[in-house]
Amino acid sequence: MLQALDLQRARQRGERSSLDQGDQREMAPGRTGGQLDNAVSSLGLLVLVIAAFFLAAALRRTHGWERWACPTRWTAVLITAFAVASVMTQDAGFTDLLARRVAALGAAALALLAIGILRRTRARPDSSLR
Repeated sequence: MLQALDLQRARQRGERSSLDQGDQREMAPGRTGGQLDNAVSSLGLLVLVIAAFFLAAALRRTHGWERWACPTRWTAVLITAFAVASVMTQDAGFTDLLARRVAALGAAALALLAIGILRRTRARPDSSLR
């Protein structure tokens, strides 16, 4: 999947260099696709961070899950820091690297939460989580 993203970004970079050469009419759909990709990615990142804060608040109020609230909140803060760093270093070329870090951190956080849920349901077979 990351290779497909790399190919797409390379194609978009190629389209940008073609735009510099004057092919503006032919390359307009590629430019629009890049803008749409940026908008959807930014919105998805914002939703991810907001959802993590809501999850932390819900975990804090749920019996037996209180200790998961603080790590969830710090994960949201770390994702926000990566996003801000990505925007601030956009001209330096670190955007792809930091975007991968955000995706990896989000996936790892969800995996850890899933492992926690599995452990709790195995520990108490009569749990309401089944």
